[in-house]
Amino acid sequence: MELIATDSIHGLITTGENELIEFKSSFNDEAQETVGAFANTSGGTVLIGVANNGSVVGIDIGKKTLEDIANRIQEVTDPRIQPSISIVNHDNKDVILISVKPIMLGPVSIRGRYFRRMGKTNQRMSHDEIMQRMRLSSGFSWDSYVEINASLKDLNPDKISDFVNQVRNAGRHPMPKDISDLDLLHKIKLIVDDKPTRASLLLFCDDPEKYCGSAFLKLGRFRSLIHIVDDREIHGTLIDQLDGAVGWFRERLETEFVITGKPQRDVIWEYPLDAVREAVINLLCHQLCIA
Repeated sequence: MELIATDSIHGLITTGENELIEFKSSFNDEAQETVGAFANTSGGTVLIGVANNGSVVGIDIGKKTLEDIANRIQEVTDPRIQPSISIVNHDNKDVILISVKPIMLGPVSIRGRYFRRMGKTNQRMSHDEIMQRMRLSSGFSWDSYVEINASLKDLNPDKISDFVNQVRNAGRHPMPKDISDLDLLHKIKLIVDDKPTRASLLLFCDDPEKYCGSAFLKLGRFRSLIHIVDDREIHGTLIDQLDGAVGWFRERLETEFVITGKPQRDVIWEYPLDAVREAVINLLCHQLCIA
């Protein structure tokens, strides 16, 4: 906490309020919410003693003013944050600068509520946004969590066996020859404490939408941004969706047949099917990353 030159505030006031700058005449509840919103977004600076229109009204500075502001911020934030707090003198009036850095480890609440910065305003974070930030801060992905409302009975044994056989045949994951299907799923953490993870439900549950309503794939062909000429929804496991999507592309891609003298003619696809399959896999994985 220190007194700094007026030059540092002139540019901020000239710029005006935006996603990184907020003016407040006093340090009130809205100023505290802005501190939380900045912490949950890209950081920013709160200027206390500046009216909304950018006019400097100043603020009275006592011996413990900055200390009191710092304490109030710590009291209302969870986890507690300690932004940089400075005094700026502008036109013989004192202004307090609260510089907030973005917090990447998890969302910061203000009196139990979560905010994020959008333009010039503070918006309440949705439940999904809060949970996604908490998952990221915990180091666990959405799909690694155990689904407490599901049981192993929700997993289709035939789909599990097909998966295990493909893993064994690919040879990419070493496994004992006599390991059971369920033991393998435990080993690779698709099952935890005899409970299915969300990933295992997406892979082996006949109806994964029972636990995740958006767990399906929707495909479409567009002639323009508003002209849809064909669409299809594909439901089932992720593997079902992958196979269904590639099949849909096979039906619609143009092909060229080349006679080379070999017993079987060569088929040249409009786009290589391996590349199409890889694109669909990336899409499905990206859905999991943002779930």
